[in-house]
Amino acid sequence: MVMKWRIGDFAVELVIRDWFKLDAGFLFRGAGKRYWPSFFKGTDIAVDENNMVRIPVNAYLITAPDGRTVLVDTGLGDVRTRWSESTLHEFEPENEFNLLPERGIVPDYVIPTHLHWDHAGGLARVLGGRILPVFQKTEHIFHKNEYEHARAAHPYNRSSYRRETIEGIKAVMKNRKIRVHFAHSKKWKLSEVGGPAGIELIRTRGHTPGHMSVLVGKPRSKTKGFITGALLPTRCHCHPAIGVGNDTHGLLGSDLRLKYLLKAANEKWIVFPEHDVSPAGRISIDGKGAFRFDLVPDEN
Repeated sequence: MVMKWRIGDFAVELVIRDWFKLDAGFLFRGAGKRYWPSFFKGTDIAVDENNMVRIPVNAYLITAPDGRTVLVDTGLGDVRTRWSESTLHEFEPENEFNLLPERGIVPDYVIPTHLHWDHAGGLARVLGGRILPVFQKTEHIFHKNEYEHARAAHPYNRSSYRRETIEGIKAVMKNRKIRVHFAHSKKWKLSEVGGPAGIELIRTRGHTPGHMSVLVGKPRSKTKGFITGALLPTRCHCHPAIGVGNDTHGLLGSDLRLKYLLKAANEKWIVFPEHDVSPAGRISIDGKGAFRFDLVPDEN
């Protein structure tokens, strides 16, 4: 399964997809249960008898015009070896596919949008009883605020930064062969550390203190791609009132989501949400002023 979209001279591919279950009230905080059917209309979202929703985790590979590659998020990692029995029982995680190994791809850069277990779990793996980085020849980029918050283990969202995830991050940091860069501002270009031009990291604080979304496309490009991370987890979150239960800065996140939904609609960006079955779409505004997510098929 290869899904690819062209963003000017760049390509964006869906290369990793995992799945897990999450409580619908948690995933769609701010929307009462009686409103769910209207939000889910026209989507593949279904709520089971326990109010649980099975959702994907999408990870995207950007290929720059010079051939270098950037992996945005890493998925869950190997659920058979990485996660505790309590995690397996609570979230029922499963791997669907990871195209990187079978195609022999080692990304030049890996950028977790944030360090929650479902986005950064694939940073590490277990080999011979040891926790080792998956990408030992790859430059890693974290936002400074996100790294500090993940290590602080605040009780509000400690469960999202699971012990196994933190162990994986530590394994990356301890490996002297791996170059780690810390983004430290609201907007940060990958070219600042020698990466390809046309890839910008934007701190979209709200879900976490150092959450980043990734904007793809050179300044004068007619088409841009926007990998949202948890800024826009699913198309249902196009409604600014809907958040996620573990958002650390809910009001700020809603304001930023509104800002970038408007930009995406006005500039016709291709948007890549990370928890939606449909991994790419354009934002439009209907006659009532509500945002719509219009599917963009891949080039295959």
